[in-house]
Amino acid sequence: MKPLLFLLTVGSLLSAQGVMARQHELATEKGDWRPAPTQNINFNKAGFWGFPKQLQLDMRANMAKVMEAIHQTPMLYPPKGYSVGLYAMLCEYGCEGKKVIAGESGAIFLEYSRVSSNGPVKTDQEGPSLNVHFNHIGRLINNTGVDPEAVFDEPEIDGYVQGFPIYGKFVVITKRKEPLFIPITREHKLKLDIAEAKEWERADQLTKLQKELAALTPEQKKESVIGFNKRTLVRVNPNFYDPKLPASAVQLVLIDLYKYQKGTRLYDQTFCDHEKALVNGIRETLDLLKIQSVLQ
Repeated sequence: MKPLLFLLTVGSLLSAQGVMARQHELATEKGDWRPAPTQNINFNKAGFWGFPKQLQLDMRANMAKVMEAIHQTPMLYPPKGYSVGLYAMLCEYGCEGKKVIAGESGAIFLEYSRVSSNGPVKTDQEGPSLNVHFNHIGRLINNTGVDPEAVFDEPEIDGYVQGFPIYGKFVVITKRKEPLFIPITREHKLKLDIAEAKEWERADQLTKLQKELAALTPEQKKESVIGFNKRTLVRVNPNFYDPKLPASAVQLVLIDLYKYQKGTRLYDQTFCDHEKALVNGIRETLDLLKIQSVLQ
């Protein structure tokens, strides 16, 4: 089975199941954890970015260590009532330059359930999922990431859990002390605008921008830029990753621990009680320090 075909999410159940929450009995006497398959590995996407097969294999092994640390959470060791299948992909949405290999892995929960206490156990009911992204800062901006040179509003930190910052649905885990994003200076922004004006042959705009850049004092060139949303404009920090480590080193992990929230249609009306218990239990018991300990 190709990994992408396995990435069905609970959202796909809305049309099939309607908005009524599915209530049935979980067969908690059963449960298993199935690592990502190693056969039929696609080396092409990471190979396009110049990463040889051995580095890719090393990256998958390092990703597996992180997923095993997640496996150790009490809700998943063992995963009572669930068959948990893992997937793994490399550079699926590109890589941030050629310094590190970006990856994605995650767990898809298939329920062991029965309609009645004496009924047969089935595994055709898909539950929640937990997705993990590796070495890909841009995923904090949108679902496919951004170009390393892209400029955008500085993402806001929505809180902290176990000392780790939360950006939207993601909790961010790293050992690095470097910031994820760096501000864009007025000089840098004007140079980007000048390059764009040249590309689109906007002569009048080009002249105006060049004069504006020439008029800046050394202090003004270093000033940060505020965007339309009254937030500082930033870009991905090109020096976030440690260049002394191999490209296969996992230096950054993003876990979508907060994608399921109370008050949403998916959570309130589609999830049954034991699915809500699974989501909340993982969120409350996942040991983020243990995950951080296996990072490079």
